Amino acid sequence: MKQQQGSLRDVMPETAGIVDWLRTALGKERADRIVINGKAGRGGFYMAEIGPDGVFREFGSTKSGRRLSVVDGKMVWSDEKGGRRGA
Repeated sequence: MKQQQGSLRDVMPETAGIVDWLRTALGKERADRIVINGKAGRGGFYMAEIGPDGVFREFGSTKSGRRLSVVDGKMVWSDEKGGRRGA
């Protein structure tokens, strides 16, 4: 049987807090549109977080395609050419 994962709010609480802040600052409809565009791969909203369970997770996308990863215990950006730079 497949193990059920927690909700995004449970596994990425810092990200959830930022989404809540965006909803307060921009209004729910506008903030949700930004988040949904990132989730759909259109960029504009990207978050990476090491959750309370110690697992690194990503949500959304950047317009450039850059992403974070964990290397030697540090979060680092991958540039457009695939190289890595410190965060």
